[in-house]
Amino acid sequence: MAPANLLPAIFSFLERREIGGSNMNLDYRSIIWGVFAILYTIATTYGLVRVILLRHTLAVRLRGLYLIVPSILIIHCYITLILLAYIINGRYPCGVEFWIMNTLLPYGMALVQRMFSCLFMTPMY
Repeated sequence: MAPANLLPAIFSFLERREIGGSNMNLDYRSIIWGVFAILYTIATTYGLVRVILLRHTLAVRLRGLYLIVPSILIIHCYITLILLAYIINGRYPCGVEFWIMNTLLPYGMALVQRMFSCLFMTPMY
């Protein structure tokens, strides 16, 4: 490839797209994001099943299963919705994205903080 033709190939990801269009984005980037979302969901599900099966261990008992599962699920829902936003190409309006970012992320992070603060309030035996 000649150097003059190399720059458009490198910066092809900057092409303009219609936001909120009627078509979904089904290019290589959306396939990568979709596969990553599926693999992330499988890994999160496997981790949650392991935590639930090992709920009698000291680490899970100290943090509390009632805090671990909701915090992981809320943050997982947030990340999955953000990953799928490119694929669905603006099917949900910006206001929905605003509320997703302003409800799911802070509540998930607050539960994670609460889960780790329980460690400092529990006496170690």
